[in-house]
Amino acid sequence: MIKHFRNDIIITVLLFISLVIAGILGYHYLQGYAWENAIYLTLITITTIGFGDFSHIDDTDKLITILLILLSIIIYAHTIYILFKYVLTKNRTKKLTYNKKTKYVRKIKIICHTTTQIS
Repeated sequence: MIKHFRNDIIITVLLFISLVIAGILGYHYLQGYAWENAIYLTLITITTIGFGDFSHIDDTDKLITILLILLSIIIYAHTIYILFKYVLTKNRTKKLTYNKKTKYVRKIKIICHTTTQIS
C-alpha cells in the first residue's frame, strides 16, 4: 500500500525541504541576515510560531515572510490531502477484501445447503 503513495510522499518531503532552503537563502542573501538568524526566521515562520522578536522588518522581509507563510499553507494542505488519501484508500481496500471474503463464505454456504422435505 505504501508503495502506491511513495511518489506523493517524496514530492511532499522535497517541497518542504525546498521551502526551508528557499526561506533560508532569501533571508540570508536578500536581507543580509546571518545564517543562524536566517534559519531561525525561516523555521519560526514555517512552523507558525512567529515569536515576533524582530522589530526592524522592512518591506523585503515582509514579502519573504508572506511568501513563506503562503507556501507553507499550501504544503501543509498537500500533506493533509496525501494523508487523507492514504487513510481512505487503505480503508476502502480493507472493505473490499472483507466483502470478497464474505461473498466467498456465502458461496460455500449455498453449495453446502441441502433441502429436505418434512412430511
